[in-house]
Amino acid sequence: MTPLAAAGGSVGPLLLLRHAAPALWAALPGATLAPRADGAAAGAARAARSRRPAAAAPFSAASSAGAPPHGWSRWAWGAGALAAAAAAGATATAADAAVAKPPAAAAAAAPAPEAVPKGGKQLPEFTEEEVAQHRTKESRIWVTYRGGVYDITDFIPTHPGGMDKIMLAAGGSIEPFWGLYQQHQKGEIREILEGMRIGSLKGYDAGAAAAAVAVDHYANEPKRHPALVVRSHRPFNAETPLPLLAEHPVTPTDVFYVRHHLPVPVVDEAEFAVSIEGDGLRAVRLSVDDLRSRFRHATVTATIECAGNRRAEMKALRSPGGGAHAIKGLDWDAGAIGTAVWGGVRLRDVLLEAGLSPDDPSVSHVHFVGLDRDEGGTPYAASIPIHKALDPRCDEMNVVSAICEPLPGAEVSVHEGEVTVKGYAWSGGGRDVIRVDVSADGGASWVPAELLKPPTNASGRAWAKTLFRATVRIPAEIQREGKGRFEILCKATDESYNTQPESAAAIWNVRGLANNSWHRVPVTVTDE
Repeated sequence: MTPLAAAGGSVGPLLLLRHAAPALWAALPGATLAPRADGAAAGAARAARSRRPAAAAPFSAASSAGAPPHGWSRWAWGAGALAAAAAAGATATAADAAVAKPPAAAAAAAPAPEAVPKGGKQLPEFTEEEVAQHRTKESRIWVTYRGGVYDITDFIPTHPGGMDKIMLAAGGSIEPFWGLYQQHQKGEIREILEGMRIGSLKGYDAGAAAAAVAVDHYANEPKRHPALVVRSHRPFNAETPLPLLAEHPVTPTDVFYVRHHLPVPVVDEAEFAVSIEGDGLRAVRLSVDDLRSRFRHATVTATIECAGNRRAEMKALRSPGGGAHAIKGLDWDAGAIGTAVWGGVRLRDVLLEAGLSPDDPSVSHVHFVGLDRDEGGTPYAASIPIHKALDPRCDEMNVVSAICEPLPGAEVSVHEGEVTVKGYAWSGGGRDVIRVDVSADGGASWVPAELLKPPTNASGRAWAKTLFRATVRIPAEIQREGKGRFEILCKATDESYNTQPESAAAIWNVRGLANNSWHRVPVTVTDE
């Protein structure tokens, strides 16, 4: 995700406080890209109950004399605590407000496995190091639970939660995961697990194990909507289902895509403050109340997009040198994009309050440090050049479009004769999308799509994505055969006449970023 897309709009980059209708969230550039900080309302509700202290989140202006601050080259943003704190004034839903039993308490409530199962013999003992060697199907997949060692290899394909979730515990303890997924804390589930027991954990210390579970960094993750298309669980990353993107000009909060690098922090609004310091500034500490009361509130309807959106298409290609592709990163489809009504305080206003001179040549970057930290205590950090922090037109994504309906592999009847196509188009820099073309014959001919533009968009200030729809004929040769397969393509053009490249091969890069090639969706035609 570029740190330029979320903060666009005529009002400039925003330090955002709380949601405006329809209840979507934003934050400082460099903080978070998930609406309501991915369950920020739930995080706020938990914070209000726990009153957990939170340190100030500093950001600073970096001198041009040195290198840019740590994190300046990262495209992706972390799950910043700034928006999570800002969300503390929100009202949590009943589902969001539900508090799971702490992992340590859940583990303590469960009976420990017996060293000698009833009717059985003394089981062998294994060390944690020996268990850790069993992480693959070839070596057999082992896990531990309260001093027991279990071989779950044959159970994994039938795991109701899917293989990816249960494999997170491979070679280690399942207790932190069972603490997160409370549905496992049942006698019948433990009975199923006990049937897979092969031994005991040597030197098992129940107290130490409970303490380890208690500091599980993901124990306070918010609930997510089941419709989200999950790309990773820890940290949680998920995209919006494509049909929903095509139906809603403003993306519904609960299914807004989520991009995280670290666990979601829990923040106490009463304790939280933003610290501003650095070259050309006086040190300032602003509470949430300060931000609400001392600065003018601004809103903008804008689209944000992960820079890795549609990476999966680029991953399917070979590298330019002809070898196997080496692209790393989450396998995003086309749903890592969303539109929200963002509201809050202008970043420019906050920096000016701290004494920044817009013409100070010694200041080159604004550096953001979030409250979200890894297990070693290192915070997520990123920065943007100072001119982008002060410029109201500061997003720079390429023009892009994608088909949301039909989905890849969808079946259509030859008797219909045509297919209705729905999707989205967007360009950076406030540039309006002026045309979307759709093809059903490999690009030999194109049908102009109907554009459904949001009322907030205007020339040079088009911050929100445009929806489109079109109708294309099933190719004549397939109609004659009565069945077959063909691809539907789309491409967009913005008001500066930037258009999408035909193939991702021309823009291949090792990170799989900024894929804005023609979007292609294969469709199967049947005679039913």
